[in-house]
Amino acid sequence: MGFTGTLAQVILIRELLVTFYGNELSIGIILANWLILEAVGSFFLGRVGTKSGRSVEAYVVLQFAIAVLLPLAVYGAIVMKSMLGRGLLS
Repeated sequence: MGFTGTLAQVILIRELLVTFYGNELSIGIILANWLILEAVGSFFLGRVGTKSGRSVEAYVVLQFAIAVLLPLAVYGAIVMKSMLGRGLLS
């Protein structure tokens, strides 16, 4: 899960840096949001996982969710780039 998370973070940061011209403020906002949302998700999903007793099934579901949502997030970053007026070839 750690390798997958790190890989997802690197891919998304690279795409978002292209979208926002890669300045330090955008890097800080991206990393701050990532850490805050990861902490909130760990807090709430950690409680649910310990109460349910199905930690292996939850792990499989989360890995599948990352596999499905990562390409969608990269696509969303590309679409956001075009919505902001920066086409794929510009």
